[in-house]
Amino acid sequence: MARDIFIATFICISLMLMGCASNLGNYDSSVPQEQRCTLKIDKELFIRQFNDNDVNWNKFFHHSFDSVVQIPAGHHTFLMDYVSDSRLSRRYVKNVRFSYTFEAGKTYVIEPVISGKQISIEVITK
Repeated sequence: MARDIFIATFICISLMLMGCASNLGNYDSSVPQEQRCTLKIDKELFIRQFNDNDVNWNKFFHHSFDSVVQIPAGHHTFLMDYVSDSRLSRRYVKNVRFSYTFEAGKTYVIEPVISGKQISIEVITK
């Protein structure tokens, strides 16, 4: 009896997690998969706006991990914050604007590049 309850509980939790994960990180599910691209966003970047629309993509991910989001292909603009938090120091840069044209079916890694007191964004196509 206890074994059956454990198995049923495990199955229910697994189904709930799979349901959440299927929508997680997909900006617009009405866009067909073949017209989307994938972004892997560095854990130090917190996307606040996507094409002038407020988003909170980081709420789904603990900031120890990179965020993975699918977006429609095309030219997009982001507004983000950079936060680097270590034991020795914390660096915070607000309102970093970034625009790029993304192609369908590709995966892009978005990383901060620090040069002195300046920050820029690097896009690596995978």
